[in-house]
Amino acid sequence: MSSRERVDGALASSSLYCGLDFGTSSARMAVVDDRGALVHVSVAAYDAPDARLGLSTSWTSALWTLLARLEDDVRRRIEAVAIDGTSGTALIVDGSNGEVLHAPYMYNDTFKEEVGRISALRAAASDVKHSVESASSAACKLSRWVNVD
Repeated sequence: MSSRERVDGALASSSLYCGLDFGTSSARMAVVDDRGALVHVSVAAYDAPDARLGLSTSWTSALWTLLARLEDDVRRRIEAVAIDGTSGTALIVDGSNGEVLHAPYMYNDTFKEEVGRISALRAAASDVKHSVESASSAACKLSRWVNVD
């Protein structure tokens, strides 16, 4: 379905909303109007991972591919963007420019040696056990970046 097929008449001036989903094997984009009607849909497969930065370069390439497929009139009317990724995947970037600093840790990467550090931090804040103490949690992955990599 092309954007032009769905965007006409009254819809041509409505606000649009873009959703991006970065899954295990591909990235997907859906654009809807104020009523939730689908205006544009696109899928981009990932390139082979980069040796140093892993899948992050594939994600970036897929993002630009998806954005390039948007027609100008659709792109201009997008008011908000939501991004979703595979649960538990963590990517660290430079906050000033978005540069990827390290290959991502994927949803299935685990760091059991970080659980003790995270448990100690959590215990200092609360006496309730929490999911951040899972070896595959984003907290353990961040601790790994800080303490090992």
